[in-house]
Parts: sequence; C-alpha cells; structure tokens
Amino acid sequence: MNPGDIFRINDPSVPDYPWIVLAIDSSDTILVAPIMQTQHKSFDDACVIRAGEHSTIWRKSFVNYQLARTLSAQTQSMIAKALLAQGAVSDVVLNRAQQGGFKSPHAYIRHQDFLRASGISEVS
Repeated sequence: MNPGDIFRINDPSVPDYPWIVLAIDSSDTILVAPIMQTQHKSFDDACVIRAGEHSTIWRKSFVNYQLARTLSAQTQSMIAKALLAQGAVSDVVLNRAQQGGFKSPHAYIRHQDFLRASGISEVS
C-alpha cells in the first residue's frame, strides 16, 4: 500500500469505514486512519474530505486521527486478504490528510513523529 490509498477491511468484527494510508516508513510500516462520515466523540475538523473528492466519499467526512493505527509489514501481510482496495485520493487530499495529522488535537504524538520520520513536514 502507498500513501493516499483507500481501503476497507472486509471483516464483520470491524466497522465498515474507509481507511486512508497517511504515510509509510523505511520498514514498510504504514500509518492509517479511518474516514468517518458522521461526527464521532473524537471528531475534529483537522481534515475534512468533501463528497466526491474520492469515489467512496459520498458525503462530507472526517479523518479520525484518534483511531489511527500503525500496521507493520507483517501485520499487513497477515490481514491482506481482508483488505479491499478502493483506489487512491488525489495528492491535494493526501496532503490535507497528512497535515491534519499535525493539527488534530486527537492525533497521538507518536503518529506525528511517524509522519515526520516518513519525510512529511508540518506546514504552518
């Protein structure tokens, strides 16, 4: 998977959110975050994705940084059969989502550090 890729997890025990790959590091670990179409208790507007900015986004949605996760290459391999590729967002949307990882009050510092270590610079 690459930054900007969108996927779903085909597992009934996992909520059916689209997930976005925010970054990948040198060990092929990826940072992913769900895109939620409704306001959640950890809602913030650090990254809004508007309806139509990706084919799976049909209404105003929000990247949920509190639920972001890192997935090692090994974990990705273990769950590969459950991952349903949904295409990729534009570079503009990817940049907005990455910058939201720095701006969100719900983003974990370790995830912000992951973004930096992956070569993504925070823009003021």
